[in-house]
Amino acid sequence: MEQVYTPLIDTKAFPAMCLQYVDDAGNAPQRSTTAKAAYDKEKKAKRISLSELPDKIWVVVWFSFSKGSYTYPNGDTIYYKDAWHIAFARRNGKNIEIHDSEVHSGSRQPYVAFEAVEAWFGAYDAKYVGWSTHCDGREYAKLKENNMIKNTNHVKILFRQFLNREPTAAELKDYASKDIEYFLNKAYKVRTDLRATIKERDALKQQLAEKPVTINKTVVIDYLNKNLK
Repeated sequence: MEQVYTPLIDTKAFPAMCLQYVDDAGNAPQRSTTAKAAYDKEKKAKRISLSELPDKIWVVVWFSFSKGSYTYPNGDTIYYKDAWHIAFARRNGKNIEIHDSEVHSGSRQPYVAFEAVEAWFGAYDAKYVGWSTHCDGREYAKLKENNMIKNTNHVKILFRQFLNREPTAAELKDYASKDIEYFLNKAYKVRTDLRATIKERDALKQQLAEKPVTINKTVVIDYLNKNLK
């Protein structure tokens, strides 16, 4: 995955104005009414993911609220379950940084985990609900062409090579047109025998070398080296 638009993370913000912060930092061409409305648009476009964040890439993250409300001076009331929370996040190896309107209004330091955001907004029962490369018409990141699982045939190859089984119909639909890292982050967690031996790891590497497929083999082999020990 590659960054195609870098948000101005240090954009000045105001407490509770999370969507305004994200849209201003991203110079978004559209403006949703609430963070939840922006999430719903991405959900409809099938761009919400719960997989691991891409490395060194700014993406947009959401947190649902199920409690709380605010009544404006004019008498109108907004219920937080209809509003939610939005922020920018970037992973750097095993570390993560999250920036929102609370951080850039001076209320606190950047968060270092999703759980930290959930704790900060604990009164509203905040829950992390996923990330996207897009928000309000702004594309922040996109897949690199050579890292894509281009079609269902590629999905079948990956499952046969590395999971030793056929993908289900739902998995075929889920993995097609996704980044290879999506497969590595999600499919490997499904394996119950992740503690493969070094011998198995080397066998898989040899199998990949003998039966090349049209995916980024370097990413797969690096993953095997790091995780199948």
